[in-house]
Parts: sequence; structure tokens; C-alpha cells
Amino acid sequence: MKFTPYWLDTAPQGPDRSGSDIGGSVEVAIIGAGLTGLSAALHLARKGANVHVFEKDTVGFGASGRNGGMATTGMSIGFRSA
Repeated sequence: MKFTPYWLDTAPQGPDRSGSDIGGSVEVAIIGAGLTGLSAALHLARKGANVHVFEKDTVGFGASGRNGGMATTGMSIGFRSA
């Protein structure tokens, strides 16, 4: 069993932006680039808001990238059960 999500395991390494100067101002700052954060940012941007998304790790790093059974129809199988 691999614990790294397939999409992350096969994606090319992105640029390191950890030292980037943020600067400027935004109307909405979204903290976390998981499903909820990205969805909120997308919907707000489509309505014309100036939105920035801030993520400590990579996009989808936490539960959104691992699913943990939260984005299913109620079925959740733990690692020990698989």
C-alpha cells in the first residue's frame, strides 16, 4: 500500500515559492488549498473578487489529497480494514 496519493506521486515537482514576497492587498484570503479552500476561491473569483489562496504545503496536501472517506457517500475503509 502506498500512502502517497497517485496524483501527487506522478506529478512533476512544482516551483518552491516558500520565500515569495506576498505584498499587495486582496479582498479575500483563503487559508488552505484543499477542496473547500479551492472551491471557495473559485466561486468568489468567478463573482469578481480578488482572491489569494495560501497553503503551507502542496495543494491538496491534507485530507483533501488523502480523501479519508470524507468525500464519499458515507463509505469509509480504514488502512487496517483494506
